[in-house]
Amino acid sequence: MNRPQHVRERPSEPSVPSRGLGMMAKYWIPGQVKTRLAKDTGDLVAADIHKHFTLRLGNRLANVADYRCVFVSPDEACDRMQTAITLGWLALPQRDGDLGCRMKHAFQALFLKCDPAKDAQVVLIGADLPTLSAAELEQAFASLVDHDVVLGPAMDGGYYAIGLRGPWQAEYEGLFTAIGWSTEQVFEQTRQVIRNASLDLAVLGMREDIDTLDSLHRLLQAEATESELKREIRRMLAVPAPSTSNLHSQYKS
Repeated sequence: MNRPQHVRERPSEPSVPSRGLGMMAKYWIPGQVKTRLAKDTGDLVAADIHKHFTLRLGNRLANVADYRCVFVSPDEACDRMQTAITLGWLALPQRDGDLGCRMKHAFQALFLKCDPAKDAQVVLIGADLPTLSAAELEQAFASLVDHDVVLGPAMDGGYYAIGLRGPWQAEYEGLFTAIGWSTEQVFEQTRQVIRNASLDLAVLGMREDIDTLDSLHRLLQAEATESELKREIRRMLAVPAPSTSNLHSQYKS
């Protein structure tokens, strides 16, 4: 008589999270983007640099996460951004309000796109760091397995990335309402809100947003900066400032 065989059950595998990636980006209208850089380069060159950074990030990160949205300002430039950005990105309006309100809207929109049957992870970045890599964002997502929040601190006191582990919870509200935006205290204030809310925080490596001519020069001098990016920046910086004051029409297509 054959004895019944004991079949060992395979251990259950951890659920693969549903990941959303958002990028906050202005459309490249001269005079409305990279205004600090424009003081030294002129509005047109600054707008071209911002355009290159935004589209470069779109290409570099096209395979990161399950859902990718670029949140556009001004809202009426959404269609133009959708035409310009790499396939796989959905252009959505940033909507009204201060930066905190717009970021909160972006997070909530991305959480809605995540698979409700899976754990949700959402990371939001800006368009000021053209060397941000897919590997760095994978690290950010991995941090959200056992942390509620992940931050990538910037050298100017802000942050270049913020990620949240879903679902959305009331404790996240303070991350977007109790911060003095555009100050050197953004990162520290955000970290304090996280502490006060008893949330778990992971911190990525320090990076520098490219917002000024000095930071642009440091990017050019860094050995780690790809030669293709250096070549494009030097090409754009070599373009003479235009004599006409009407720079906006060519950026509407």
